Amino acid sequence: MAINRNILNFPKCIMIIFGVWRNHLTSNTIVQKFYIFYSLFIHIYMLIFVSSMFTWVAVALTGVNNSAEKKDKIGLNITYLITIFTIMLKVVLCQTKNIRRTIAFVQEEEKKINSSEDLEILDTHLEQVRFCTSINVILFICHVVLFVFAVVENIVTRLSIERHNKAHNETLIKPVIYELYYHNMDPIKYETLFVVFDDIGGTILISLSVSTNIILSCVIFVSSMLKVLQTKLRKMIVQTGDIMSALKKLAKEHQQVIGFVEDLNESVKYLILIEYTTISLNIALVTLRFIKEKSYLMRIGRSFYCGFLVIYILALGWSSNEIKMQSVAIGDAIYESSWYEHNKKAQEMLLVMMMRTQRPLTMTKGPFDEMTLQSSLMVLKAAYTYVTIMTQKQV
Repeated sequence: MAINRNILNFPKCIMIIFGVWRNHLTSNTIVQKFYIFYSLFIHIYMLIFVSSMFTWVAVALTGVNNSAEKKDKIGLNITYLITIFTIMLKVVLCQTKNIRRTIAFVQEEEKKINSSEDLEILDTHLEQVRFCTSINVILFICHVVLFVFAVVENIVTRLSIERHNKAHNETLIKPVIYELYYHNMDPIKYETLFVVFDDIGGTILISLSVSTNIILSCVIFVSSMLKVLQTKLRKMIVQTGDIMSALKKLAKEHQQVIGFVEDLNESVKYLILIEYTTISLNIALVTLRFIKEKSYLMRIGRSFYCGFLVIYILALGWSSNEIKMQSVAIGDAIYESSWYEHNKKAQEMLLVMMMRTQRPLTMTKGPFDEMTLQSSLMVLKAAYTYVTIMTQKQV
């Protein structure tokens, strides 16, 4: 069985399936044009879907004397909209020129790593690929479980209302997972259409959320590049006449990693800031829904969604922290090499590289502080604070 050594494989497949892949796909013109039309259809579909959700909330908020049940639905849909806002922002960002260039760079550099004959380099990269794939699969499972439980709960509720309608000769409207605004369309007459439209929209949302984890995959890839560079530096062997060209090549690789991290950070730092802000609020809102929820199915589903948010923010913080640690470890790798066997000019070049490692590479949250595992833990603390305040107000 072939070993997967491509760090972007999982999110890339999801992006292609759901029409948000913007890098080169195929040399077949017909297939490429078909994909463009398909992608346009997905984008229009989601625009209508999200607009309908937003309109429903806006109309519901203008209502006078809303029942407790209606207020509960409004609160739930606002929670959904906060999540969807972040997802759609990430989707748009993943299709910008900067991220497309970043993805192309990762794919090109990964080809170089995978073409290496050094088993240690291949194993180092494979370790990062497995970690990244595991995170993406876990996040995907959390999303799917949440959606499956939501669908099952919705089916149970709909069957219960149908039995009630038959027993009491009434026409109570059956609920859907996401409340949408259909403007004068009969919800009973077009019931099947609404359910199908709702479920397809939910499926696409889950998939888009997972596909945008390609940004996290790019962050994890930086650690792989730094670890591979460390391996190369430790294994430097004196080769008469070639040592300077070899060192220049390694110095160029080091500068390339530095430039890549700076470009990546510039492209995603404001999105990271929004994510850190919304995730803490989202965890708090979902936790409150969990406390109020009477259905065990939805409690399990919401537990998985909270798990998704926690795993994602910790993985992002840990990966960013790894970039900082591994960029400093470049200096240790140089010291552990046979630097003392090289000529004075080579030693001076290595010293310059070591001096550069004293300023670690970092990812930041907008224009503010750097992103580390500690900052991710602060998000969870903020979520706990929100839950405490909200529950005290309700009491």
